[in-house]
Amino acid sequence: MNFSANVRSAFRRGETDAVVRMSEAEIERAQAAGDPAGEVEARYSLARVAIRGGDLPGGDARAREALEVALRSGDRSLEERPRHVLAAVARMSGDLLGARDLYRESIALNEARRGVRRRSAPRTACGLH
Repeated sequence: MNFSANVRSAFRRGETDAVVRMSEAEIERAQAAGDPAGEVEARYSLARVAIRGGDLPGGDARAREALEVALRSGDRSLEERPRHVLAAVARMSGDLLGARDLYRESIALNEARRGVRRRSAPRTACGLH
């Protein structure tokens, strides 16, 4: 298995220490290799660990680090996961309008990647758009 599969499996099993160790090693490897996708995935994994542990500011910080790497890379597809985590943090922090906008950005990136065209703004469960 590759890093992504290994770290996701460890996360699902609740092996937080293993996720942190693997992610920190992957950040070093990815930076040395010039692999922004690997670095984004590792920082995203650290954000998920922080959120699972109740550390929303830490999750936000790790997701922002991942987004910065994605933006520097110029590969828009790398932005989706960090933006999704930032939306989740905003939602869990009570910033529902901010979360809505961040989720929309994440959805738009997914749709652009898949070639989906949208005619109108999406409606949310609470009727906001």
